[in-house]
Amino acid sequence: MTSFWSYWIIGLTSLFLVGISWILLANRRRDETQTDQTTGHAHDGIEEYDNPLPAWWFYLFVITIVWSIAYLIVYPGMGNYAGLIGWTQEKQHAGEVSAAEQRYGELRSRYLAMPVEEIAQDPAVRKMGMRIFGNNCAQCHGADGKGRFGFPNLTDDDWLYGDSPDAIKTSVTQGRRAAMPAWGIFWGTGVSLR
Repeated sequence: MTSFWSYWIIGLTSLFLVGISWILLANRRRDETQTDQTTGHAHDGIEEYDNPLPAWWFYLFVITIVWSIAYLIVYPGMGNYAGLIGWTQEKQHAGEVSAAEQRYGELRSRYLAMPVEEIAQDPAVRKMGMRIFGNNCAQCHGADGKGRFGFPNLTDDDWLYGDSPDAIKTSVTQGRRAAMPAWGIFWGTGVSLR
């Protein structure tokens, strides 16, 4: 991001915070000598009184403004400013992937070393596969795998690219020419399907 856009965002955000604070404080008080002052709006004989916000509501707005200023100091949100703690979504994602690798790395290595036919007989792997299918494949192929209009049925014997484990792995990891995307890396896990 160039310096211009960074300053632009800082300026707009600051202007917005100052403007909201001014509006809130400018409307806090009114002339207490006139108790029946209205805004001038009337509809079907109903008039709107010009009363200040209740104190609890006013303080909620003040707390929200103070919270937003504190948030913008601690976290990034003011242009190129990185925030006091230097948080980024990339760092958080890398940390979560690293934790997942530590937690599941041994299990993943064990399954990668096994032949597909042997893995397919493991009930725990079948359960994981059902969850992966439900999250990544069921949108197109249906929850039961019987396909939908324009998407192939995975439960019959008519497979365009073959039903061998290697052909299925190629379809999943590299995708196919029509509408099958390449799922070489599962979304959000960073776990490769090598």
